Amino acid sequence: MEFIVKRTDTQAVDVTETGKGYNFMICNICFVMKPDTDFAINQSDARGNKTRRPSCNTGLGRFKNGQNFLQKAISYIQERERGT
Repeated sequence: MEFIVKRTDTQAVDVTETGKGYNFMICNICFVMKPDTDFAINQSDARGNKTRRPSCNTGLGRFKNGQNFLQKAISYIQERERGT
């Protein structure tokens, strides 16, 4: 799949003005810049401290970041779409 974005549909972002303490954060899973309100304190980091992650990270975590779990979920959705 190829995506072509016109230069006029983009704008520069100063990444040093994103993250904790700013209005926007960049997701470390999908790399999309999102409003800080999309991030909730819903996980713990490696040191056990509570940390803010967006819902895309939580969703992947529910599949235990495993390809088999995710593939089963995809198959389930495909079967329901086919009506089987």
